Amino acid sequence: SETQRVRSLLEKERLKKDNSINIKYGPGGMLDIYFAIRYLQLRDNVPDTDDSRSSGRMLQKLRSKGSLSDPNFEGLFSGYEFLSALDHSMRLIIGRTHVVPHSGNSHLRKIVARLGFTSLAEFHQQLSLHRIAIREAFDSVMK
Repeated sequence: SETQRVRSLLEKERLKKDNSINIKYGPGGMLDIYFAIRYLQLRDNVPDTDDSRSSGRMLQKLRSKGSLSDPNFEGLFSGYEFLSALDHSMRLIIGRTHVVPHSGNSHLRKIVARLGFTSLAEFHQQLSLHRIAIREAFDSVMK
């Protein structure tokens, strides 16, 4: 319950009230993944090692140790890969930010093209699906 409380507090403190999408602090964002990983590591005594410090590798390790179900792994892992690629593209095009530009922004069109999407609608659909899957996996892990 303390993990959920702290995660919720960070979400409330860091989000703007303008309906922007924050891929780090928002629901279904990177913090959901990071908090789920650390919670499972502590709960099941799965320490970091030098060769598995990345989030992707740790998710794989948690699944192989039985700490993470296959459906939760899929939601967190594919979401992590998607958000990481989005974050990287945003940093290259905009700079350091966690807020996805609004649809009318020319930067977003560049980001969407760089990620290989053919339309803004396709990008937004995938972003929404990943965020929902991440949040569902996070909630399932915290039960």
